[in-house]
Formats: sequence, structure tokens, C-alpha cells
Amino acid sequence: MGSEPEAPEGKVVTISCWAGAGALVTLEGISAAVPGQPAEFQLNATENDDKRSFFCDATLEVDGETLRKNQSTELRVLYSPRLDDSDCPRSWTWPEGPEQTLHCEARGNPEPSVHCARADGGAVLALGLLGPVTRALAGTYRCTAVNGQGQAVKDVTLTVECEWGEVGMRISFRKLAYREGKRPIQLQQGLGEHWREVVGVSCVRSGNEEVMEGPLRVAREHAGIYRCEAINARGSAAKNVVVTVEYGPSFEELSCPSNWTWVEGSGKLFSCVVDGKPEPRVECLGSEGASEGVVLPLVSSNPGPRNSMTSSNLSPGIYLCNATNQHGSTVKTVVVSAESPPQMDESSCPSHQTWLEGAEVTSLTCSAKGRPAPRVRCSREGAARLERLRVSREDAGTYHCVATNTHGTDSRTVTVGVEYRPVVAELAASPPSVRPGGNFTLTCRAEAWPPAQISWRTPPGALNLGLSSNNSTLSVASAMGSHGGEYECAATNAHGRHARRITVRVAGPWLWVAVGGAAGGAALLAVGAGLAFYVQSTACKKGEYNVQEAESSGEAVCLNGAGGTPGAEGGAETPGTVESPADGEVFAIQLTAS
Repeated sequence: MGSEPEAPEGKVVTISCWAGAGALVTLEGISAAVPGQPAEFQLNATENDDKRSFFCDATLEVDGETLRKNQSTELRVLYSPRLDDSDCPRSWTWPEGPEQTLHCEARGNPEPSVHCARADGGAVLALGLLGPVTRALAGTYRCTAVNGQGQAVKDVTLTVECEWGEVGMRISFRKLAYREGKRPIQLQQGLGEHWREVVGVSCVRSGNEEVMEGPLRVAREHAGIYRCEAINARGSAAKNVVVTVEYGPSFEELSCPSNWTWVEGSGKLFSCVVDGKPEPRVECLGSEGASEGVVLPLVSSNPGPRNSMTSSNLSPGIYLCNATNQHGSTVKTVVVSAESPPQMDESSCPSHQTWLEGAEVTSLTCSAKGRPAPRVRCSREGAARLERLRVSREDAGTYHCVATNTHGTDSRTVTVGVEYRPVVAELAASPPSVRPGGNFTLTCRAEAWPPAQISWRTPPGALNLGLSSNNSTLSVASAMGSHGGEYECAATNAHGRHARRITVRVAGPWLWVAVGGAAGGAALLAVGAGLAFYVQSTACKKGEYNVQEAESSGEAVCLNGAGGTPGAEGGAETPGTVESPADGEVFAIQLTAS
């Protein structure tokens, strides 16, 4: 280690300790990484490091024996002068006459020299020397401390008090502070040891004619400004005296209530003003029901670096408020309750709501958060909603909901939709009558909300059907007998199903046979007889044909070919149409003679 190291304040200093090979060194309790290596660390030199000692210890193992050696060194830090109030007071008061030794000392390295002189170039204070104090020395001095690192400057005031017998009366009262109920007030003490030479001293408080004389038990009402007059044989003097009475803290219900209401989002801080002098420090900490140890934000408190809580995330519960000053402390329990203005959101008051037609009349699903519990009222915009026992489609529309409590309002706009079961309002055929090979269209219109899904049930064997994109139209091209029969249109949504039926008849010429001359008559009879047998056996599966009538009239008809089944569930039967049998076509046969 180096000997007598020296560094200026603020410089980085490296402290090293080393020994011979194989020795393990330890510097200030920090050992080297391996034997034979030095131990060191760095520090930024400050005034506090001046004259600091550092210790180094070395150990070496030789033939099983441990050898130890240690050494220390001291760091000298050079720093500029400091003039502290403890070593060089800003205000001195000495009585005139007796010899005094005036001191104004400065800290620094190297040791500073101090010089005090009046700014006007007058007197110079003989610091550290014993000498008489005269009134000529009174005044303000500038003291300068200098060393090789810089200088420090400070103004000091010297007050010289004169003897009573020489200059009449001088009163050197300052501000006087007393603790309530403790030592007595005795304003004469400000006169120093010579007050007994005064013939009379009287002190009167401003705004009060009562004269205050002699010692009194301190009370708060004694605080104030006093005008004191002193008289002796050489004259009189007067001075104002400020008397302050100090006392411990106390809580008052008006200034620090036992129950507080916090309104969420208001940003309001709590007020807890405590009586006491000097002004007490107040801190309220969470207890039961509140976050343990969390500081309640107060208007007049200074909670310091502790975990403080803003009023936006305050936890309600019980808090313990502690008021402290130099004369004592007191504790008060306060209860904090939480209230909040109304708040509506999508979860409590959905912006889109649905009712079902025909259901019992209900109110909007709309509530609000808040404390006290908000009152929610909803009104329809535009036309007023009529009073009904059941929900109607006319109830659909826009409603305005307002939530109110003592801390404010909140509002939302709600759109109400009314849903209803499907109804097939229209089912029609176009054209109303169709011949084989012709085209026809069935149209189905339904009223429903949400919109209905359209489905069809057609006669068995009806092929080549065309449907529109939404299934509302069914079309047939080149109709055959199998297309005749009952068609059903069904409308379905989440609330139900409704269907209507219509019967379509496909009728007209199906086979034309033209026969000319006498040979044609014989052929016609042969064909007629064969056809009658065929019709009876196969073609008219469910009906009968009168062949004799066909021979005399030239026509063969299916006895059950006329008529049909009327539509179900209100389905209209189209004129000129017939229902096709369930298992085949309806044939219309016409025989024409030449």
C-alpha cells in the first residue's frame, strides 16, 4: 500500500494491497481472487473520506505454518472551505464591555484561514483573540475562508448590548415560544441579567388593554404581539414582542370527520386538518377493510416516500389517522365509504335488444352501476310507446335510457327490434291452369323476423323443378302429368313454422289420332277397342273409362279425371287444375273422327 496518499475531492482513487508471490492479501475484508494477486477497489473521494484509514492483511503458508502481516494507510482528501452555522454563527450578541473571544472557524483541507471585515471597509474582527467588545463593533461582517482548494463566504451580524446605566433603556426581546401548560411566561427575561435595575416593565398585548406582568401559566390565549415598555432612572425604551404558544396535536370533528365519502373518479383528496403548533404531520394508514398500510391521500398532509394511493384507486374501509408534532401525537379512526356516479355499458344496458311479438310486455334490459344505486328511465324517441299487454311490432324503435344518482348521470341509446313467427302471406300459381308441356310458376311470400327459410313439399315424381336463390319461387318448364298435385310452401325461423298448400292440375290433349275415310273408321274402331282395354288395365290406374261412350261420341275420358283435392291450410285451389294421383300421371285422351 502507498504511504500518505493525497487526492482532491471528486477524484477517483484506487486503493491497492499486494504482497509477495504465494501470499493471499485481504483489503478492507475483500480478498484477492488468487494468492499472489493484489486486492484493490476504487472510490470517489469526498470530504467524508479525509483521514480515512484502510487496512491490508497478508497471509502466507510456509512449511505448514501461517505467516501473517498487516499494514494500514490513511487517505488525505483536499477540499474547499466550509463555513457551518455551528462553527461560525450568522448572528452574535455580546454585552458591551467584557472581553470576549470571537470565533468563526471553517472546515477544509488544507486548513483554511478566516478573515471577517465589514463591507464598508470599517472594523475587522480579531478572531480567536481575547479583546473588549464595544458598540463600534456592531454591524454586518463578511467572513471569507480560503485554502488552496477554493474559498467560502458568509455574512454574519454582530449585536452589541449596552449597559442600562450608560444609555438609558434598550430591550432586546426576540420571538418567544412557549409550550402550553408548561413553564411560565416571563417577558422580563428578554432584558437579560440587568432587568432588575429597571424601575418598571409593562407589556400590553395588541388589541387588549390588559397589562401582562410577572409570570403566567402558559395558555393558547396568551399568544400574540405585545408592546413592552421599560423605565429606569436614565430613561425608557419600548419594543414589540411576538409570543408563540406551542401545543400538541388534537383532532376536531369538523376539520377531520370520522366518516368520509369517496366519490370514484372525482379526483378529490380528503381533508384532515389537525389543531397543533407547530403544524402537526398527519398520516392516515389503511386498516380493516382497506389495503393494509396504504396511505390515504390528504390535502394537508405530506405522506413522504411511503406507498401513497391516489383517489382514483382508493380502497374503502377503516383508516387510522396519526397526527404528530414535537409535543406529542394523537390517533383518530375514520371510516371511508365509496360512492360512484352512474355507469352503463354494453353488459348492463345492451345497445341492441330483441322482443318477441305476442309476448307479455317487458321493460328494457337496462341497469347501471353506481352508488347509491342509480335510477334508470328509458323513453322512446319520436312517437310514444302505447300501453299494451302484449308486444307488438310497433314497439320496435330507438329508446333513450338515462341513469341518475346524486353524483351525476349516464345515458345510452338502445335499439329495440321485435321478432315474430313466420306467416305464409301469399301462395299463388301463374298461370292458374297449365296444359302438358306448358310452364307454370308458384310464388310463396312469407312475413317473418328474422327472415324465414322457405322450403317446398312437392308431389311424388315431380322432377326438373327450378327454385330461386331464396326458395321463394318454384318454377316448372314442360309440365307433365306428374307435376300435377298438391304443393306445400313452409316458412320457418327461430320462433316457429307456418305452411300453406296449393293444388296444381295439369290437363289437356295428350294423344292426337287422326283417321280418314272408310278404312279409317274400321281402324278407329280397332284402335278404340284396344285403347279401351289398355286404359282400363294400365293407363287410368285409379279410374274407369267408358269405352261405349267413347265409340259413340268419338272421345274416351277417365271417369275420375275431373275434380281434385282442395288446398289445405287455407291453400287456394286453382280453377282448371286437377290433383295428380299419388303413383302416376293423369292422362286425358281425346278420339276425333274425320
